[in-house]
Amino acid sequence: MPQGISTGTWFINSKRVSRQELALLLPSLAVAARRLHDTDRSAWWLLLGLIPIIGTLVLIYFMVCNGQQGPNRFGDDPKGAPSQGFIVS
Repeated sequence: MPQGISTGTWFINSKRVSRQELALLLPSLAVAARRLHDTDRSAWWLLLGLIPIIGTLVLIYFMVCNGQQGPNRFGDDPKGAPSQGFIVS
């Protein structure tokens, strides 16, 4: 334990970090799954991240690739033309 840091302060700070990590985990997984769906891949590909280094690099590659143009099995293209319901004339 570093000098000048009491045990109680370290414990409180470590709990705060853990809560922050847990609070960000679910939204991060949701965004990653949605991005994989844009490229017509299942969210099960996220498990590839469990493989050290190579799995992470492959996932990064999948995330930076352009999505499939037009609708795919997971829904419409998010970059497609806007729906007519939101146009105000």
